Amino acid sequence: MPSSCELGVCGSCECGYRDGLVIHRDVVLPPAKRQDRLMPCVSRARVAVTLDL
Repeated sequence: MPSSCELGVCGSCECGYRDGLVIHRDVVLPPAKRQDRLMPCVSRARVAVTLDL
């Protein structure tokens, strides 16, 4: 995924995911969007995550 800051603050790498559990480490996404969006430059999978590219 293209990214700009690699710190989870710019939002350029935002992508969707279909299933799995994500550890969100960004400061961009509001709680409602964290249900199906993530910042892959800083977020990690708790269990396998299927990305929706």
